[in-house]
Amino acid sequence: MGWCGSDMKKKTALYITRCDIGWYSKNANAYRKPLEVASKYDATLCVDETCRVPQEIAEKCKEIIRFKGLWGLFRGDFLTQRRRDAEVFTGFDFPCMFKAWRLKKKFGCRWTVFLWDPPSLSHRDRFPPLRWAIDAVFRFFVRRCDRLVLNIHPGLLDEIGYKPREEQLELRMQDAWDSVKCKMENVKLESASCEHDFGVLANWEYGKGGPLMAEAMKRMTDKKCLWIGNPPSGDVCGQIVFVGRKPQDEAFELLKRCRVLVVPYLATHAFKWNYPLKLFEYLQIGRPILASDNPGNSAVAERYSGRIALFKSGNVDDLVLKAMKMSEESK
Repeated sequence: MGWCGSDMKKKTALYITRCDIGWYSKNANAYRKPLEVASKYDATLCVDETCRVPQEIAEKCKEIIRFKGLWGLFRGDFLTQRRRDAEVFTGFDFPCMFKAWRLKKKFGCRWTVFLWDPPSLSHRDRFPPLRWAIDAVFRFFVRRCDRLVLNIHPGLLDEIGYKPREEQLELRMQDAWDSVKCKMENVKLESASCEHDFGVLANWEYGKGGPLMAEAMKRMTDKKCLWIGNPPSGDVCGQIVFVGRKPQDEAFELLKRCRVLVVPYLATHAFKWNYPLKLFEYLQIGRPILASDNPGNSAVAERYSGRIALFKSGNVDDLVLKAMKMSEESK
């Protein structure tokens, strides 16, 4: 990506985002990407006026420019009186990509796109014509960027129908753990300290396996599951204890008291290809892990051999079989 060494003058860069950076965990890509650019470039951060910019990122930026909504984004002269050789960085938000494309056309800027979720994640599992339209817009923009940095399984690009140019693509997993070697042995916790058989860190929804986990628990009548994250609207299963959203440190302490940590994501268009952040967080906790065999999960399991067991995605029978076995073995 043309990073400059500490003994050289840093190149100028522009990072454009509408994300509320301060809402995210420090491990999340929405946080890591502006931090990366601010650390390695003489960077200007362009954010919506409603976005919170964490101090760690703000103090590394040369300047922070705030725009007001979409009109401010499209009309903003972010490169006025600045070097025209600045590199431009965006995520996969279409308005930001449009702005970067226009800057590239006008000034010849080199443009990098960071992609860590499927484009328009919340709409991908609706009706197919909408997904096809989203993918067409994404292909239009990404063909025009200089570099595409993927923190998601490359199978997503096949689904979208985009083939990167030679040397355009850079593949990663989760940046927060690139330099961290996860422990290969499980943390040995006393069985008496385990208050729940299973633990899940996720907001409750269909694609993240909420109903699937509820059905599995109903078949394991003597087991209990702790669910950390936004709960369902009604009573779905008395064996699942919902504690709502928790600060990260508190959530991890709760998960340490679960025998097996579960990632029950379904193979939907929204979640099939992700390298779920929680998998890496679970690895740091050290408890046994059970995940669906989606391509993204399988790739992480292969990288950390012996740490993650897989069940057939969406198959409640296989989930129950593997979960029961792992729960008993962890006693």
